Order: sequence, then C-alpha cells, then structure tokens
Amino acid sequence: MAGLVVGPLKAQTTELAQLESAMREELGDKPPRSPDEKRYDDGWERRAMNLVQLRPTFSRAANNSEIDSILSQVELNYHSEKVRQSLDKFRAALQAQREAKEKAVVAEVEAVLARVAETVVKARGPAELDDLVRDLNRLMDRRDTYEKHNLNERIRSVRQFTIYWQDYLDHLAAGRLDQAERSLQDANGVTPANMIPRSDILARLSELKKRKEPVRDQLSLPGINDIMAKTKTLADLPAAIDALTNLKASSKDSGDASSPVATLLRELTNLQVCYDDFKAGLPAVLSLAHVEGVNQSRAASLVLPLKIELLRMVIPRFLRIDQAPGKDEPLDDYIARIMQLALERGDARLIMRVYDLRNLINSTPQSLQLSPALFTLLAAQNQEEAGQFGPAVISYQKALRTGVDLVPAKAIGARLDAIKASHPAEYDAAMKLFLAQPDPAPPPSGNFNGYSLKIPGSDPQSPTPHSTLSPTPH
Repeated sequence: MAGLVVGPLKAQTTELAQLESAMREELGDKPPRSPDEKRYDDGWERRAMNLVQLRPTFSRAANNSEIDSILSQVELNYHSEKVRQSLDKFRAALQAQREAKEKAVVAEVEAVLARVAETVVKARGPAELDDLVRDLNRLMDRRDTYEKHNLNERIRSVRQFTIYWQDYLDHLAAGRLDQAERSLQDANGVTPANMIPRSDILARLSELKKRKEPVRDQLSLPGINDIMAKTKTLADLPAAIDALTNLKASSKDSGDASSPVATLLRELTNLQVCYDDFKAGLPAVLSLAHVEGVNQSRAASLVLPLKIELLRMVIPRFLRIDQAPGKDEPLDDYIARIMQLALERGDARLIMRVYDLRNLINSTPQSLQLSPALFTLLAAQNQEEAGQFGPAVISYQKALRTGVDLVPAKAIGARLDAIKASHPAEYDAAMKLFLAQPDPAPPPSGNFNGYSLKIPGSDPQSPTPHSTLSPTPH
C-alpha cells in the first residue's frame, strides 16, 4: 500500500520484537570467521545490516515505501520459516495500522469537502471562502496520502472550483460582469468537483447575461448577421469569407484586428483552412481557444455551429478510430462511449487521446495535465511490444498502483498474467525489483490557457502529428 504516511511503531511492538528475534536466530550470535565460512554464507553481512536497520526504519517511519523496502530486503535475504512467519504477522499488524490511519484520513477529507460544498452555495462574498481555501491547501500538502482512495483529483478539483467561485463572487460584487461570467464558466468546467448542481450555475450564467443585455444592445454588428444567416454549413464558408472580406474593407474599422468583423473573418478563415486540409487528408489544426472581449466573443459565437459540425467530422481521425459520433449523439455521450471502449481494450494510446479530447471539449485547461498513470501504462505497452518483459511488468504494476479511474485494471491484469505464463523468470525477477523500489515523487503539473486540436493526416504511412494538446499562440 504505497503513499500513506504512518506514525512510528511503538518500540515494544510484539510483532516487531518477534521478527527481530527470528532474524537473530537465523543470523546466529557470531559472524563467520574463516574465508570458507564467508564463501558458504556470503549474504551474512546483508542480513546483519537488515537487522541493524529494521527498528530505526520503523522509528522514523518517513513513508510507506521506506518501510516496505526494508521488509522486502528481509524477505529476500532471510530464508527460515520462522522469519517468514514472523514477517507475515508483522506485515498484518502494519496493514491494520495503515488501514486505521487511512480511515481517519479519509474521514477528515470527506468532512472538509462536505463543509466546502455546504459553504460555497451559501457564500455571498469572497471573504467567506478564505478559510475553505486554506483548508484545501492544507489537504493538498498531504496529497501523497490519498492515492489509494482516489482523493487527489477530488481535492484538486474542489480547490480549483472554490477559487473560481471566489473570483466569481469578487467580480460580481465589483460589477465586473464579463469577468464574473468567465469565472463562473471556469467553475462550471471543473466537472469532477460536483459542488453545485449544473442547473444552478446555468441559472446564474443566464442572470448575468440578462444584466449585460443593456450593454450589448448598444453594440451593433452591421452586415454580419445577414452574412451568417446564409452560412448554414461548411460548404457555405467560401461565400461568407468573401462577403466578410468586402465588409471589412468598407468598414471604418478596417484596420482594427479586434473588431467583430475581423474576429469573425479570422474564425471562419481558420475553419476553412482546417476543413480544406482535413478533406485533402492532410494534418490539420482546429483552434478551440477562447476569444476575449464582448464584441469579439459575440462575433465568434456565430461560428460555433459550424465549428461543432467540423469537430464532429475530425474527431474520429484525431482518435485514430473508425467509429464516428451518431447523427444525434451528443459529443459528451460519444466521448464517454469511446473512453469505455478504450478502457475495455486497455489501449493506453486511445485512453490518452480521449482524455485530451474530453478536456478540450469541456474547456477545462486546468485539468489538461495528463495523469502520470497513463504515461506509465503507455511505457508498459511500448516495453512489452519491444520484448522488454521485465520492465513492462514493473511499469504495469506502477500504473496499477496509482489506482486512478483511467487505468484499466482488468486489462492490465490480463497482460500481467500473459507475461507470467510466457516469461515466468522475467516476471518473478521484475516483481522482486518492483516490491523493493520506493514510490517516485509525483511529477510537476502543467497549466496552459489555450489549446488546439491537432488532427493527423488520413494516410497512415505518412508522418502525422501526435494527438496531444499544444498551446495556441495568442
């Protein structure tokens, strides 16, 4: 059980004393004296060192990996039945202590998350959430204790949601309606948090839009609505681009790159380029970045139906699969269906692509750092395909140990069983190495603001970009 910090064991723990006694009995009272004796038992020094290090390790109890490592060394270096039985009893006692600690930690986390959910919905000002953010930050500092119960992602999501909500309340109180709307949309995008019913957030967004209508009524987009009314499908893009080009040339704001006409023309041109490249079987890029500003956002929103139409076309090639969304199938349902297929197959590459896509569609850039478990699973599949069965076993086990939902445990179990059956010696050696290794530190997370969907070319023999996320230049 990796990751959970346990308190130091009491020095007089019965199971620990019994284990030390069994180790001393196998070790003997005196070291071998003659060269022949040393050659006969060249592991005596290692066993003696294990005995010396055992109690100090448990007194420190820095982390589970250090404790498990010393126990694995004892298991490898000692061979008597008495040591084995004492080791089993001690591990059972340790397991009971860890489970009690886990239960207490999980209860504490659940209590904090419940208090956050209760407080956020009632908060009327940003200051009311300061204590909650501090509590969540404190939980984040102990993130290595939550791996088994999948609490890491929940804590991160709830913390991010609370910060967005605090920003929303602050902007709302100051009358910054555009910023309040953006913060509310950001909070709505943190779907794993599940803090407030989505209908409540949508109602607040609707209320914000009503409050902003008097401002928007003063904004005019001459000629744009007429042009877009005729632009029903992607086939209508060339005519719309020509009409907008003429409108921009005759506009008094023709040199303003941030004007609604210029914004809409840029959006349609990007769609046309992507559409043309896609039809030609070339690699293509579909920008899904947000557009800033009220006028620009309003103009860009006119392109949304066309962007969704193109998105539904390019998704299967992005995912490298033959299954396209059904005619009336919502994109969220399609993505969930393909993710389930990827998990059933145990296909790490497809899981990663679907994970990328899901975050892009839901506009959640804060969630775009991929789970380390997926990279580990991908490494395992690459190693197995390369015939490196020992490293593959270790990577599969590391992926399993993370306990995240994106790791297909059943499929990994089947691969490990297959390797064990076909390469038993390499499997056994790898498992000993895996059990003796400490857990690695969590990798640093990344954070970007805008993203594009990179669609590979249709020719599988030609070089194609990886279906990963890349920052979109602003």
